[in-house]
Amino acid sequence: MCWQLPLQAASVNAEQLAAQVRIHRDAYGVPHVFGEDDASVIFGFGYAQAEDYFWQVEDVYILALGRYAEVHGPKGLNSDLLNRAFEIVPRSQRDFAALDATSQELYAAFVAGINYYLVRNPQVRPRLIQRFEPWHVLAYHRHVALELCFRFVGLKDSSYVPRRNPHIWTVTGSNGWALSGKRTKSGGTMLLANPHMPWFGFAQLMEVHLHCEAGPDRPGWNFIGAGFYGCPTLALGHNARLAWTMVSNEPDIADSWRIRFDHAEDRLAYRYAGGWRTAEVWQETIKVRKTHGMEDRTHEFRKTHHGPIVAREEERTMLAARISGLFDSIPMRQWLQMVKSRNLAEFRQALSMLQVLYMNVLYADADGNIMFLYTAR
Repeated sequence: MCWQLPLQAASVNAEQLAAQVRIHRDAYGVPHVFGEDDASVIFGFGYAQAEDYFWQVEDVYILALGRYAEVHGPKGLNSDLLNRAFEIVPRSQRDFAALDATSQELYAAFVAGINYYLVRNPQVRPRLIQRFEPWHVLAYHRHVALELCFRFVGLKDSSYVPRRNPHIWTVTGSNGWALSGKRTKSGGTMLLANPHMPWFGFAQLMEVHLHCEAGPDRPGWNFIGAGFYGCPTLALGHNARLAWTMVSNEPDIADSWRIRFDHAEDRLAYRYAGGWRTAEVWQETIKVRKTHGMEDRTHEFRKTHHGPIVAREEERTMLAARISGLFDSIPMRQWLQMVKSRNLAEFRQALSMLQVLYMNVLYADADGNIMFLYTAR
């Protein structure tokens, strides 16, 4: 079938990538993606995710674009407020242009796989996003991190606090065990990954096997594990030499500041270091789906040098928040190095990139090494 949408995005050609990848589903429905290079594997991974559960893929991207209330009504408003306050969309659009060429190409390949699925399956009707763009992936990384990490700010009474399903999030977490060969009957190391994540929502896991063929100028790689719908990277799994899983931790990577806007004449002036600074202010209109039609709601946002305002204590006292590394991390870089690692030294080098904002890492390899690392930005 001919590609019917504009092809070129960061030098990615969907038809060429489609010719370089094949997807096999085993008896359990798990996709096994075989590609000729990194880009074709990531392209196939995007296609397999859409084929598996396009509804969830689109849903998390609607969330990342700050338009959740447009589809889900008032219950999506708090996430949209959080998204707009942290300027996820404009900053991701701008920052994508400054990414290294490899990250641009791989993000473009991933969304090209999703778009290619839509072209090949016209019976699938998106609720909102007719075409996925490469910069959407950057927005995805940032907004999901924001949803997961905002709790570290310590606020409970704010209209920006991400919603939590009480039946799901109270039992969400993860466990893992790494066993040295000294403790096993076989003498080999063992790793058990036990993530207990929701069966729905942006933290729902899917299992996948990704295989990149070796080329004349590069070794291949072969990895099976689990990741989230909408994400071009995997959170846990193993190759032929090593394995890892991620386990929840509680690092100190976020803070809030009390900001006093009590200047006699300037409502945007706030106290700092014995003087005054001026906050930036802007308005945004958020569309909110109603029972009949759509309602436009206009909200005012402010940001200080500490970060955006996310709560109001009283008329002239507000709280600003910041999360460490939120706009610095490019998980694709670290993930590729992790899956291609062949030993502990290479894996530690990958982790040293600090592209994962939080989570413990549990590791075991075929050389007899086990490791626990409390990691965070």
